[in-house]
This record gives sequence, C-alpha cells and structure tokens, in this order.
Amino acid sequence: MTAGMQAIAELAGGDPGHRLVETPVTLLASGQRLTITTHVVRGARPGPTVGIVSGLHGDEISTAELVLSLVPLLPPDDLAGTVLLIPMASPLTF
Repeated sequence: MTAGMQAIAELAGGDPGHRLVETPVTLLASGQRLTITTHVVRGARPGPTVGIVSGLHGDEISTAELVLSLVPLLPPDDLAGTVLLIPMASPLTF
C-alpha cells in the first residue's frame, strides 16, 4: 500500500463503517479546488487494508461504476480490515 493510501486509511480511522474522504490535490486556475474522493469501508474486525483504484483515464466510466457498485457489497459488520475505493483517480480527464 502506498503512503497516500495509508494516510487515507488513518484519516478515516475509528469506528467501523463507511466514510467519504476528500483528498485535496490542487487549486485550479479557475479557483476551484481539485479533490479525489475515497470511499473508506472499515470493518468491525482488524485486518489488512486493500485499495481499489479506477478512473485513471477519462474514458473509464464503466470501471468507476464497478468500483462504486462494490460499496454496498461490503457491509462493515462482515468485514475484517479496511477497503479503500477510489472510483475516479483522475477527475480532470473525466
């Protein structure tokens, strides 16, 4: 796991459940903030952290939908560890 993914997991730490974490990337020339959204699903029991990243290219819409469809399939009460889901890693290309 990369240092960035570990930082997101720690930032969303705490009780089991589903959280959204907005990671700031930059401030665009328009003044708009560019962020990357990570769905963090922390299980009820300790375990490994797994990251699933999609949307590195702007035309990867179906993979982003696939990543988002995993969220309801990961009930925290049944999960050991943490799953980090990034459906759109490159929002500017989207």
